[in-house]
Amino acid sequence: MKKFWSILVGVQVLLSAGAHAQTLQATVNRTEIPQGETFVLTLETDDEKTSGSPDLSVLDKDFTIYSVGNAFQSSYVNGVATHTRQWQVVLMPKNAGQIEIPEIKVGTLTSQPIQLNIVPANLAQQASASQSEGPKFAVDAKVDNTNPYVQQQINYTLSIYDSGGLYGEQPLLNDDGNSDWIIKSLGDPTINSKVVNGQRLREIQFHYALFPQKSGVLKTPDIEFRGYYLTRSRRGADAFEELFNDSFFHIGLADSMFATRNPVVLKPESITVNVQPIPASNGGYWWLPASQVVLSSEWENKNPTFRVGEAVGRSIYLKASGVTENQLPDITFLPISGMKQYPEKPLSMSSQHNGEIVSAKKFGNVFIPEREGTMTIPAVTVDWYNIHTGQLEKATLPAQTIEVLPALNNGTDPVEAEQPQTQPQVQPENIATQETAPVLKYKKPLFPTWLWMFAAFVLGVAMSYWLFGRQYHIVVKDKDAYRKAAEKALQDGKLKSLRNNLLAWARQAYQNDKIRNLDDMASQSETLTFKKQLSKLSEALYAPQETTFDKEAFLKAFKDEQKRHKKTSSTESPLPRLYR
Repeated sequence: MKKFWSILVGVQVLLSAGAHAQTLQATVNRTEIPQGETFVLTLETDDEKTSGSPDLSVLDKDFTIYSVGNAFQSSYVNGVATHTRQWQVVLMPKNAGQIEIPEIKVGTLTSQPIQLNIVPANLAQQASASQSEGPKFAVDAKVDNTNPYVQQQINYTLSIYDSGGLYGEQPLLNDDGNSDWIIKSLGDPTINSKVVNGQRLREIQFHYALFPQKSGVLKTPDIEFRGYYLTRSRRGADAFEELFNDSFFHIGLADSMFATRNPVVLKPESITVNVQPIPASNGGYWWLPASQVVLSSEWENKNPTFRVGEAVGRSIYLKASGVTENQLPDITFLPISGMKQYPEKPLSMSSQHNGEIVSAKKFGNVFIPEREGTMTIPAVTVDWYNIHTGQLEKATLPAQTIEVLPALNNGTDPVEAEQPQTQPQVQPENIATQETAPVLKYKKPLFPTWLWMFAAFVLGVAMSYWLFGRQYHIVVKDKDAYRKAAEKALQDGKLKSLRNNLLAWARQAYQNDKIRNLDDMASQSETLTFKKQLSKLSEALYAPQETTFDKEAFLKAFKDEQKRHKKTSSTESPLPRLYR
Protein backbone atom coordinates (compact mmCIF):
# COMPACT_ATOMS: atom_id res chain seq x y z
CA MET A 1 0.00 0.00 0.00
CA LYS A 2 2.81 2.37 0.86
CA LYS A 3 4.42 1.52 -2.46
CA PHE A 4 1.23 2.49 -4.32
CA TRP A 5 1.04 5.91 -2.71
CA SER A 6 4.70 6.57 -3.41
CA ILE A 7 4.20 5.84 -7.11
CA LEU A 8 1.11 8.06 -7.24
CA VAL A 9 2.94 11.01 -5.68
CA GLY A 10 5.85 10.59 -8.11
CA VAL A 11 3.52 10.61 -11.10
CA GLN A 12 1.88 13.82 -9.87
CA VAL A 13 5.26 15.48 -9.46
CA LEU A 14 6.29 14.52 -12.99
CA LEU A 15 3.01 15.79 -14.43
CA SER A 16 3.37 19.04 -12.56
CA ALA A 17 6.94 19.46 -13.79
CA GLY A 18 5.84 18.74 -17.35
CA ALA A 19 3.07 21.29 -17.09
CA HIS A 20 5.56 23.96 -16.03
CA ALA A 21 8.41 23.06 -18.37
CA GLN A 22 10.56 26.08 -19.21
CA THR A 23 9.92 27.22 -22.84
CA LEU A 24 10.61 30.37 -24.95
CA GLN A 25 8.39 30.57 -28.01
CA ALA A 26 9.27 32.88 -30.98
CA THR A 27 6.69 33.86 -33.61
CA VAL A 28 6.36 36.53 -36.32
CA ASN A 29 3.23 38.21 -37.69
CA ARG A 30 4.30 37.36 -41.27
CA THR A 31 7.09 35.35 -42.86
CA GLU A 32 7.07 37.06 -46.29
CA ILE A 33 8.05 40.67 -45.80
CA PRO A 34 8.49 43.39 -48.44
CA GLN A 35 11.91 44.99 -48.29
CA GLY A 36 11.81 48.31 -46.45
CA GLU A 37 8.78 47.43 -44.30
CA THR A 38 8.63 46.34 -40.66
CA PHE A 39 7.31 43.19 -39.02
CA VAL A 40 6.80 42.03 -35.43
CA LEU A 41 8.78 39.33 -33.65
CA THR A 42 7.05 38.05 -30.47
CA LEU A 43 8.94 36.21 -27.72
CA GLU A 44 6.78 34.54 -25.04
CA THR A 45 7.39 32.40 -21.95
CA ASP A 46 5.09 31.04 -19.24
CA ASP A 47 7.88 30.59 -16.73
CA GLU A 48 7.13 33.17 -14.05
CA LYS A 49 10.56 32.70 -12.53
CA THR A 50 12.35 33.81 -15.70
CA SER A 51 14.17 37.12 -15.19
CA GLY A 52 16.17 39.42 -17.43
CA SER A 53 15.62 40.55 -21.03
CA PRO A 54 16.21 38.82 -24.37
CA ASP A 55 19.65 39.14 -25.95
CA LEU A 56 18.80 40.94 -29.21
CA SER A 57 22.38 41.60 -30.32
CA VAL A 58 22.19 38.52 -32.59
CA LEU A 59 19.68 40.45 -34.75
CA ASP A 60 21.99 43.38 -35.57
CA LYS A 61 23.58 41.68 -38.58
CA ASP A 62 20.42 41.35 -40.70
CA PHE A 63 17.83 43.58 -39.02
CA THR A 64 17.24 47.11 -37.78
CA ILE A 65 15.47 47.21 -34.41
CA TYR A 66 12.85 49.98 -34.24
CA SER A 67 11.21 49.31 -30.88
CA VAL A 68 10.98 46.74 -28.05
CA GLY A 69 7.95 46.36 -25.75
CA ASN A 70 7.17 43.90 -22.96
CA ALA A 71 4.13 42.97 -20.86
CA PHE A 72 2.85 40.46 -18.32
CA GLN A 73 -0.45 38.57 -18.52
CA SER A 74 -2.12 36.54 -15.77
CA SER A 75 -5.17 34.31 -16.08
CA TYR A 76 -7.14 32.02 -13.71
CA VAL A 77 -8.90 28.89 -15.03
CA ASN A 78 -10.67 26.58 -12.54
CA GLY A 79 -8.70 28.17 -9.76
CA VAL A 80 -5.35 27.57 -11.48
CA ALA A 81 -3.21 30.70 -12.10
CA THR A 82 -1.23 31.06 -15.33
CA HIS A 83 1.39 33.80 -15.84
CA THR A 84 2.76 34.77 -19.26
CA ARG A 85 5.55 37.21 -20.15
CA GLN A 86 5.90 38.68 -23.66
CA TRP A 87 8.38 40.79 -25.63
CA GLN A 88 7.43 42.27 -28.98
CA VAL A 89 10.25 43.53 -31.20
CA VAL A 90 9.61 45.67 -34.29
CA LEU A 91 12.21 44.77 -36.94
CA MET A 92 13.12 45.81 -40.47
CA PRO A 93 15.26 43.58 -42.71
CA LYS A 94 18.45 45.10 -44.06
CA ASN A 95 18.66 42.96 -47.20
CA ALA A 96 16.40 41.02 -49.54
CA GLY A 97 16.29 37.24 -49.94
CA GLN A 98 16.12 34.34 -47.50
CA ILE A 99 17.02 35.50 -43.98
CA GLU A 100 16.94 33.58 -40.70
CA ILE A 101 16.02 34.93 -37.29
CA PRO A 102 18.60 33.12 -35.14
CA GLU A 103 18.11 31.58 -31.69
CA ILE A 104 17.44 34.18 -29.01
CA LYS A 105 18.17 33.65 -25.32
CA VAL A 106 16.39 34.92 -22.23
CA GLY A 107 18.23 33.72 -19.16
CA THR A 108 18.47 29.94 -19.52
CA LEU A 109 15.73 29.77 -22.14
CA THR A 110 16.36 29.60 -25.93
CA SER A 111 13.94 30.14 -28.85
CA GLN A 112 13.87 28.26 -32.13
CA PRO A 113 15.13 29.99 -35.35
CA ILE A 114 12.60 31.30 -37.92
CA GLN A 115 13.01 31.45 -41.72
CA LEU A 116 11.88 34.62 -43.54
CA ASN A 117 11.52 35.58 -47.21
CA ILE A 118 12.34 39.26 -47.80
CA VAL A 119 10.76 40.37 -51.09
CA PRO A 120 12.89 42.92 -53.05
CA ALA A 121 11.36 46.40 -53.26
CA ASN A 122 11.43 46.66 -57.04
CA LEU A 123 8.76 47.47 -59.60
CA ALA A 124 8.27 43.84 -60.66
CA GLN A 125 7.24 42.85 -57.16
CA GLN A 126 5.06 45.93 -56.82
CA ALA A 127 2.43 44.32 -59.04
CA SER A 128 1.22 42.25 -56.09
CA ALA A 129 0.63 45.35 -53.97
CA SER A 130 -3.12 44.98 -54.32
CA GLN A 131 -2.89 41.92 -52.11
CA SER A 132 -3.06 42.63 -48.42
CA GLU A 133 0.27 40.96 -47.72
CA GLY A 134 2.03 42.12 -50.87
CA PRO A 135 4.55 45.00 -51.12
CA LYS A 136 2.99 48.44 -50.83
CA PHE A 137 6.09 50.29 -52.07
CA ALA A 138 8.90 49.93 -54.59
CA VAL A 139 12.09 51.84 -55.36
CA ASP A 140 14.20 52.22 -58.48
CA ALA A 141 17.22 54.31 -59.56
CA LYS A 142 18.83 55.12 -62.89
CA VAL A 143 21.47 57.40 -64.44
CA ASP A 144 21.46 58.95 -67.91
CA ASN A 145 25.12 58.14 -68.62
CA THR A 146 27.20 55.23 -67.35
CA ASN A 147 30.38 56.30 -69.22
CA PRO A 148 30.94 59.97 -68.36
CA TYR A 149 34.20 61.87 -68.30
CA VAL A 150 35.69 62.79 -64.96
CA GLN A 151 33.88 65.86 -63.50
CA GLN A 152 31.14 65.63 -66.14
CA GLN A 153 27.56 65.95 -64.92
CA ILE A 154 25.40 62.83 -64.97
CA ASN A 155 21.74 62.90 -63.97
CA TYR A 156 20.57 60.51 -61.26
CA THR A 157 16.84 59.79 -60.78
CA LEU A 158 15.38 58.02 -57.73
CA SER A 159 11.84 56.73 -58.30
CA ILE A 160 9.54 55.56 -55.50
CA TYR A 161 6.27 53.79 -56.32
CA ASP A 162 3.54 53.96 -53.73
CA SER A 163 0.19 52.22 -53.33
CA GLY A 164 -0.06 52.40 -49.55
CA GLY A 165 -0.22 56.09 -48.66
CA LEU A 166 3.49 56.82 -48.19
CA TYR A 167 4.76 59.87 -46.26
CA GLY A 168 8.34 61.03 -45.81
CA GLU A 169 11.10 63.58 -46.23
CA GLN A 170 13.88 64.16 -48.77
CA PRO A 171 16.12 61.09 -49.30
CA LEU A 172 19.52 60.97 -47.62
CA LEU A 173 22.61 60.68 -49.83
CA ASN A 174 25.83 59.26 -48.43
CA ASP A 175 29.18 59.30 -50.22
CA ASP A 176 30.99 57.68 -47.23
CA GLY A 177 33.26 60.71 -46.99
CA ASN A 178 35.52 59.51 -49.81
CA SER A 179 34.88 62.63 -51.94
CA ASP A 180 34.40 60.54 -55.09
CA TRP A 181 31.27 62.52 -55.94
CA ILE A 182 29.90 66.05 -55.85
CA ILE A 183 26.12 65.89 -55.46
CA LYS A 184 23.68 68.68 -56.38
CA SER A 185 19.90 68.62 -56.13
CA LEU A 186 17.97 69.41 -59.31
CA GLY A 187 14.94 70.94 -57.62
CA ASP A 188 11.78 69.67 -55.98
CA PRO A 189 10.53 66.10 -56.52
CA THR A 190 7.99 65.37 -59.22
CA ILE A 191 4.85 63.31 -58.58
CA ASN A 192 3.13 61.36 -61.36
CA SER A 193 0.67 58.51 -61.77
CA LYS A 194 1.75 55.23 -63.35
CA VAL A 195 -0.13 52.03 -64.23
CA VAL A 196 1.74 48.73 -63.66
CA ASN A 197 -0.01 45.44 -64.51
CA GLY A 198 -3.36 47.16 -64.36
CA GLN A 199 -2.70 48.78 -60.99
CA ARG A 200 -2.40 52.58 -60.64
CA LEU A 201 0.58 53.66 -58.56
CA ARG A 202 1.87 57.01 -57.38
CA GLU A 203 5.37 57.65 -58.77
CA ILE A 204 7.58 60.08 -56.79
CA GLN A 205 10.86 61.07 -58.46
CA PHE A 206 13.87 62.83 -56.95
CA HIS A 207 16.47 64.28 -59.35
CA TYR A 208 20.17 64.86 -58.68
CA ALA A 209 23.28 65.91 -60.59
CA LEU A 210 26.33 63.77 -59.83
CA PHE A 211 29.89 64.84 -60.68
CA PRO A 212 32.50 62.04 -60.44
CA GLN A 213 35.79 63.40 -59.12
CA LYS A 214 38.09 60.62 -60.29
CA SER A 215 38.28 58.22 -63.20
CA GLY A 216 37.74 54.48 -63.01
CA VAL A 217 34.88 52.21 -61.97
CA LEU A 218 32.72 53.90 -59.33
CA LYS A 219 29.49 53.03 -57.55
CA THR A 220 26.83 55.72 -57.28
CA PRO A 221 26.46 57.04 -53.73
CA ASP A 222 24.16 55.21 -51.32
CA ILE A 223 20.74 56.80 -51.08
CA GLU A 224 18.05 56.04 -48.52
CA PHE A 225 14.43 57.13 -48.26
CA ARG A 226 12.89 57.11 -44.77
CA GLY A 227 9.14 57.45 -44.47
CA TYR A 228 6.06 55.85 -42.99
CA TYR A 229 2.50 54.82 -43.72
CA LEU A 230 -0.53 54.81 -41.46
CA THR A 231 -2.71 51.85 -40.48
CA ARG A 232 -5.96 51.94 -38.57
CA SER A 233 -5.75 50.92 -34.95
CA ARG A 234 -8.27 48.45 -33.58
CA ARG A 235 -8.20 50.00 -30.15
CA GLY A 236 -11.68 50.26 -28.77
CA ALA A 237 -13.14 47.60 -31.09
CA ASP A 238 -13.04 44.74 -28.56
CA ALA A 239 -11.56 45.16 -25.10
CA PHE A 240 -10.95 41.42 -24.68
CA GLU A 241 -9.56 40.83 -28.15
CA GLU A 242 -7.17 43.71 -27.53
CA LEU A 243 -5.40 41.67 -24.88
CA PHE A 244 -4.72 38.61 -27.00
CA ASN A 245 -3.55 39.78 -30.42
CA ASP A 246 -0.85 41.91 -32.05
CA SER A 247 -2.74 45.08 -31.24
CA PHE A 248 -1.54 44.71 -27.67
CA PHE A 249 1.73 46.18 -28.88
CA HIS A 250 1.49 48.99 -31.42
CA ILE A 251 4.14 49.24 -34.10
CA GLY A 252 5.86 52.60 -34.25
CA LEU A 253 4.27 55.68 -32.75
CA ALA A 254 0.53 56.31 -32.72
CA ASP A 255 -0.29 59.12 -35.16
CA SER A 256 -3.74 59.58 -33.65
CA MET A 257 -6.29 57.60 -31.65
CA PHE A 258 -7.25 55.64 -34.75
CA ALA A 259 -4.01 55.27 -36.76
CA THR A 260 -0.51 53.92 -36.22
CA ARG A 261 2.65 55.14 -37.94
CA ASN A 262 4.62 52.32 -39.56
CA PRO A 263 8.26 53.01 -40.57
CA VAL A 264 9.41 52.45 -44.15
CA VAL A 265 13.02 52.52 -45.42
CA LEU A 266 13.70 52.16 -49.15
CA LYS A 267 17.18 51.74 -50.63
CA PRO A 268 17.88 51.22 -54.35
CA GLU A 269 20.81 49.19 -55.58
CA SER A 270 23.98 51.17 -56.40
CA ILE A 271 24.74 51.70 -60.08
CA THR A 272 28.16 51.01 -61.58
CA VAL A 273 29.62 53.92 -63.57
CA ASN A 274 32.78 53.72 -65.70
CA VAL A 275 34.33 57.19 -65.48
CA GLN A 276 36.62 58.16 -68.38
CA PRO A 277 39.86 60.11 -67.74
CA ILE A 278 40.63 63.52 -69.27
CA PRO A 279 41.18 62.90 -73.01
CA ALA A 280 44.59 63.61 -74.49
CA SER A 281 42.97 65.97 -76.98
CA ASN A 282 42.42 68.45 -74.15
CA GLY A 283 46.08 69.34 -74.56
CA GLY A 284 46.81 70.13 -70.91
CA TYR A 285 44.35 73.02 -70.74
CA TRP A 286 42.07 73.63 -67.79
CA TRP A 287 39.58 70.74 -67.82
CA LEU A 288 36.06 72.10 -68.24
CA PRO A 289 33.64 69.44 -69.56
CA ALA A 290 30.46 71.39 -70.33
CA SER A 291 27.54 71.49 -72.72
CA GLN A 292 27.89 75.26 -73.28
CA VAL A 293 30.25 78.07 -72.22
CA VAL A 294 29.67 81.80 -72.74
CA LEU A 295 31.90 84.83 -72.03
CA SER A 296 30.45 88.33 -71.81
CA SER A 297 31.47 91.70 -70.38
CA GLU A 298 30.09 95.10 -69.48
CA TRP A 299 31.64 98.43 -68.52
CA GLU A 300 30.62 100.36 -65.44
CA ASN A 301 29.43 103.06 -67.84
CA LYS A 302 28.00 101.88 -71.13
CA ASN A 303 30.34 104.03 -73.24
CA PRO A 304 33.20 104.88 -70.89
CA THR A 305 35.59 107.77 -71.47
CA PHE A 306 39.17 107.01 -70.53
CA ARG A 307 41.21 109.85 -69.03
CA VAL A 308 44.59 109.89 -67.35
CA GLY A 309 44.20 109.20 -63.62
CA GLU A 310 40.50 108.31 -63.76
CA ALA A 311 39.20 104.84 -62.79
CA VAL A 312 37.01 102.82 -65.16
CA GLY A 313 35.41 99.54 -64.05
CA ARG A 314 34.70 96.47 -66.14
CA SER A 315 32.96 93.18 -65.27
CA ILE A 316 33.51 89.89 -67.13
CA TYR A 317 31.01 87.03 -66.77
CA LEU A 318 31.87 83.38 -67.39
CA LYS A 319 28.81 81.09 -67.61
CA ALA A 320 28.87 77.32 -68.18
CA SER A 321 26.22 74.58 -68.29
CA GLY A 322 26.88 71.17 -66.77
CA VAL A 323 29.59 72.13 -64.26
CA THR A 324 29.73 73.35 -60.66
CA GLU A 325 30.99 76.81 -59.74
CA ASN A 326 34.27 75.48 -58.34
CA GLN A 327 35.07 73.93 -61.73
CA LEU A 328 35.15 77.34 -63.44
CA PRO A 329 38.70 78.64 -64.03
CA ASP A 330 40.02 82.03 -62.95
CA ILE A 331 40.75 84.72 -65.53
CA THR A 332 44.20 86.29 -65.62
CA PHE A 333 44.35 89.95 -66.70
CA LEU A 334 47.44 90.55 -68.82
CA PRO A 335 49.52 93.69 -68.10
CA ILE A 336 48.96 96.79 -70.24
CA SER A 337 51.74 99.32 -70.73
CA GLY A 338 50.77 102.67 -69.23
CA MET A 339 47.72 101.25 -67.44
CA LYS A 340 47.25 100.31 -63.79
CA GLN A 341 44.88 97.41 -63.13
CA TYR A 342 43.19 96.35 -59.89
CA PRO A 343 41.40 92.96 -60.23
CA GLU A 344 38.63 92.30 -57.74
CA LYS A 345 37.90 89.04 -55.94
CA PRO A 346 35.76 86.79 -58.22
CA LEU A 347 32.17 86.00 -57.24
CA SER A 348 30.58 82.69 -58.19
CA MET A 349 27.19 80.99 -57.95
CA SER A 350 25.24 78.09 -59.45
CA SER A 351 21.62 77.15 -60.06
CA GLN A 352 19.70 74.48 -61.93
CA HIS A 353 17.87 74.96 -65.20
CA ASN A 354 16.14 72.29 -67.31
CA GLY A 355 17.91 69.44 -65.53
CA GLU A 356 21.39 71.00 -65.74
CA ILE A 357 23.58 72.77 -63.23
CA VAL A 358 24.38 76.24 -64.59
CA SER A 359 27.32 78.04 -62.95
CA ALA A 360 28.58 81.59 -63.35
CA LYS A 361 31.62 83.55 -62.22
CA LYS A 362 32.03 87.32 -62.18
CA PHE A 363 35.47 88.96 -62.54
CA GLY A 364 35.78 92.67 -61.83
CA ASN A 365 38.72 94.82 -62.90
CA VAL A 366 39.46 98.55 -62.51
CA PHE A 367 41.59 100.34 -65.12
CA ILE A 368 43.46 103.59 -64.34
CA PRO A 369 45.39 105.02 -67.31
CA GLU A 370 48.77 106.60 -66.52
CA ARG A 371 49.31 108.26 -69.89
CA GLU A 372 47.28 109.47 -72.81
CA GLY A 373 47.16 107.83 -76.21
CA THR A 374 45.94 104.63 -77.85
CA MET A 375 45.94 101.40 -75.80
CA THR A 376 44.73 97.85 -76.37
CA ILE A 377 42.92 95.80 -73.76
CA PRO A 378 43.93 92.16 -74.48
CA ALA A 379 41.48 89.45 -75.46
CA VAL A 380 40.19 87.00 -72.82
CA THR A 381 39.99 83.30 -73.71
CA VAL A 382 38.63 80.27 -71.81
CA ASP A 383 39.26 76.74 -73.11
CA TRP A 384 36.53 74.13 -72.58
CA TYR A 385 35.60 70.63 -73.69
CA ASN A 386 32.29 70.20 -75.50
CA ILE A 387 30.75 66.97 -74.17
CA HIS A 388 28.31 66.82 -77.09
CA THR A 389 30.87 67.04 -79.90
CA GLY A 390 33.88 65.62 -78.04
CA GLN A 391 35.96 68.60 -79.21
CA LEU A 392 38.05 71.25 -77.45
CA GLU A 393 36.55 74.72 -77.97
CA LYS A 394 37.32 78.30 -76.93
CA ALA A 395 35.10 81.03 -75.53
CA THR A 396 36.64 84.43 -76.36
CA LEU A 397 36.18 88.11 -75.63
CA PRO A 398 37.97 89.99 -78.43
CA ALA A 399 40.65 92.59 -77.77
CA GLN A 400 39.48 96.19 -77.49
CA THR A 401 41.27 99.37 -78.52
CA ILE A 402 40.69 102.48 -76.41
CA GLU A 403 41.78 106.11 -76.64
CA VAL A 404 42.97 107.71 -73.39
CA LEU A 405 42.37 111.46 -73.14
CA PRO A 406 44.42 113.93 -71.09
CA ALA A 407 43.40 114.61 -67.52
CA LEU A 408 40.89 117.41 -66.97
CA ASN A 409 42.36 120.62 -65.51
CA ASN A 410 39.22 122.43 -64.38
CA GLY A 411 39.92 121.81 -60.71
CA THR A 412 36.82 119.72 -60.12
CA ASP A 413 36.85 116.08 -59.20
CA PRO A 414 34.19 114.17 -61.20
CA VAL A 415 34.30 111.16 -58.83
CA GLU A 416 34.30 113.15 -55.63
CA ALA A 417 31.51 112.15 -53.23
CA GLU A 418 30.64 112.20 -49.57
CA GLN A 419 32.12 115.67 -49.07
CA PRO A 420 31.98 116.94 -45.46
CA GLN A 421 29.04 119.14 -44.63
CA THR A 422 31.00 122.27 -43.95
CA GLN A 423 30.46 125.77 -45.31
CA PRO A 424 31.90 125.81 -48.86
CA GLN A 425 34.67 128.20 -49.76
CA VAL A 426 33.13 131.27 -51.43
CA GLN A 427 34.95 133.04 -54.20
CA PRO A 428 35.52 136.81 -53.68
CA GLU A 429 33.95 137.78 -56.99
CA ASN A 430 30.74 135.91 -56.08
CA ILE A 431 30.53 137.74 -52.78
CA ALA A 432 31.02 141.11 -54.42
CA THR A 433 28.31 140.37 -56.96
CA GLN A 434 25.83 139.21 -54.38
CA GLU A 435 26.37 142.17 -52.09
CA THR A 436 26.83 145.08 -54.52
CA ALA A 437 24.43 144.10 -57.29
CA PRO A 438 21.29 145.06 -55.31
CA VAL A 439 22.72 148.60 -54.81
CA LEU A 440 23.10 149.14 -58.55
CA LYS A 441 19.53 147.97 -59.31
CA TYR A 442 17.72 150.48 -57.11
CA LYS A 443 16.02 153.07 -59.32
CA LYS A 444 14.12 154.98 -56.66
CA PRO A 445 16.33 155.47 -53.62
CA LEU A 446 14.46 156.03 -50.41
CA PHE A 447 17.30 158.19 -49.04
CA PRO A 448 19.36 161.06 -50.47
CA THR A 449 22.03 160.15 -52.97
CA TRP A 450 24.89 161.30 -50.75
CA LEU A 451 23.67 158.96 -48.02
CA TRP A 452 23.72 156.03 -50.40
CA MET A 453 27.20 156.97 -51.58
CA PHE A 454 28.43 157.07 -48.00
CA ALA A 455 26.83 153.66 -47.30
CA ALA A 456 28.45 152.23 -50.43
CA PHE A 457 31.83 153.56 -49.28
CA VAL A 458 31.43 151.94 -45.85
CA LEU A 459 30.31 148.70 -47.45
CA GLY A 460 33.30 148.73 -49.80
CA VAL A 461 35.68 149.18 -46.87
CA ALA A 462 34.00 146.32 -45.03
CA MET A 463 34.19 144.06 -48.06
CA SER A 464 37.85 144.87 -48.60
CA TYR A 465 38.60 144.03 -45.00
CA TRP A 466 36.67 140.75 -45.30
CA LEU A 467 38.35 139.79 -48.57
CA PHE A 468 41.91 140.76 -47.79
CA GLY A 469 41.96 140.43 -44.04
CA ARG A 470 39.87 137.30 -43.49
CA GLN A 471 40.38 135.18 -46.56
CA TYR A 472 43.44 133.47 -45.10
CA HIS A 473 41.55 132.50 -41.99
CA ILE A 474 38.54 131.19 -43.98
CA VAL A 475 40.82 128.97 -46.04
CA VAL A 476 42.46 127.62 -42.93
CA LYS A 477 39.07 126.86 -41.45
CA ASP A 478 37.90 124.95 -44.56
CA LYS A 479 41.18 123.07 -44.87
CA ASP A 480 40.95 122.04 -41.23
CA ALA A 481 37.39 120.83 -41.74
CA TYR A 482 38.47 118.63 -44.66
CA ARG A 483 41.34 117.30 -42.54
CA LYS A 484 38.97 116.35 -39.72
CA ALA A 485 36.53 114.76 -42.16
CA ALA A 486 39.36 112.74 -43.71
CA GLU A 487 40.54 111.49 -40.31
CA LYS A 488 37.00 110.49 -39.35
CA ALA A 489 36.50 108.65 -42.64
CA LEU A 490 39.80 106.84 -42.00
CA GLN A 491 38.65 105.83 -38.54
CA ASP A 492 35.30 104.58 -39.90
CA GLY A 493 36.98 102.66 -42.73
CA LYS A 494 35.21 104.69 -45.47
CA LEU A 495 38.04 104.79 -47.99
CA LYS A 496 36.15 106.65 -50.73
CA SER A 497 35.21 109.42 -48.33
CA LEU A 498 38.81 109.47 -47.11
CA ARG A 499 40.06 109.93 -50.69
CA ASN A 500 37.60 112.72 -51.49
CA ASN A 501 38.34 114.73 -48.35
CA LEU A 502 42.09 114.24 -48.82
CA LEU A 503 41.86 115.70 -52.33
CA ALA A 504 39.83 118.68 -51.05
CA TRP A 505 42.38 119.21 -48.29
CA ALA A 506 45.29 118.92 -50.73
CA ARG A 507 43.88 121.47 -53.19
CA GLN A 508 43.85 124.06 -50.41
CA ALA A 509 46.94 122.91 -48.52
CA TYR A 510 49.14 122.84 -51.63
CA GLN A 511 47.32 125.76 -53.29
CA ASN A 512 46.85 123.73 -56.47
CA ASP A 513 43.39 123.42 -58.01
CA LYS A 514 44.71 120.88 -60.55
CA ILE A 515 44.95 118.09 -57.96
CA ARG A 516 42.33 115.60 -59.14
CA ASN A 517 43.54 112.19 -57.95
CA LEU A 518 45.85 110.57 -55.43
CA ASP A 519 48.76 110.47 -57.88
CA ASP A 520 48.49 114.27 -58.31
CA MET A 521 48.45 114.64 -54.54
CA ALA A 522 51.51 112.42 -54.12
CA SER A 523 53.42 114.56 -56.65
CA GLN A 524 52.91 117.61 -54.39
CA SER A 525 54.29 115.89 -51.29
CA GLU A 526 57.98 115.78 -50.45
CA THR A 527 57.55 113.02 -47.86
CA LEU A 528 58.38 109.54 -49.17
CA THR A 529 56.38 107.80 -46.40
CA PHE A 530 53.23 109.76 -47.23
CA LYS A 531 53.68 109.01 -50.95
CA LYS A 532 53.81 105.27 -50.16
CA GLN A 533 50.70 105.48 -47.99
CA LEU A 534 48.80 107.25 -50.77
CA SER A 535 49.80 104.44 -53.13
CA LYS A 536 48.53 101.84 -50.63
CA LEU A 537 45.27 103.75 -50.30
CA SER A 538 44.87 103.69 -54.09
CA GLU A 539 45.37 99.92 -54.12
CA ALA A 540 42.95 99.40 -51.22
CA LEU A 541 40.27 101.37 -53.05
CA TYR A 542 40.29 99.02 -56.01
CA ALA A 543 41.56 95.73 -54.60
CA PRO A 544 40.51 95.56 -50.93
CA GLN A 545 40.55 91.76 -50.85
CA GLU A 546 44.22 91.61 -51.80
CA THR A 547 45.60 94.59 -49.90
CA THR A 548 45.96 95.11 -46.16
CA PHE A 549 45.38 98.78 -45.43
CA ASP A 550 47.04 99.96 -42.21
CA LYS A 551 44.95 102.81 -40.77
CA GLU A 552 47.45 103.69 -38.04
CA ALA A 553 50.37 103.90 -40.47
CA PHE A 554 48.36 106.12 -42.84
CA LEU A 555 47.23 108.44 -40.03
CA LYS A 556 50.79 108.84 -38.78
CA ALA A 557 52.08 109.62 -42.27
CA PHE A 558 49.22 112.10 -42.83
CA LYS A 559 49.94 113.93 -39.58
CA ASP A 560 53.67 114.08 -40.42
CA GLU A 561 52.76 115.57 -43.80
CA GLN A 562 50.57 118.19 -42.11
CA LYS A 563 53.40 119.16 -39.74
CA ARG A 564 55.87 119.42 -42.60
CA HIS A 565 53.45 121.48 -44.65
CA LYS A 566 52.63 123.78 -41.71
CA LYS A 567 56.29 124.32 -40.99
CA THR A 568 57.01 125.13 -44.63
CA SER A 569 54.04 127.46 -44.91
CA SER A 570 54.94 129.42 -41.75
CA THR A 571 58.18 130.64 -43.36
CA GLU A 572 56.28 132.13 -46.30
CA SER A 573 54.73 135.58 -46.41
CA PRO A 574 50.92 135.60 -46.72
CA LEU A 575 51.07 138.43 -49.29
CA PRO A 576 51.58 136.23 -52.35
CA ARG A 577 48.44 134.30 -51.43
CA LEU A 578 46.39 137.47 -51.03
CA TYR A 579 47.18 138.64 -54.53
CA ARG A 580 47.29 135.22 -56.23
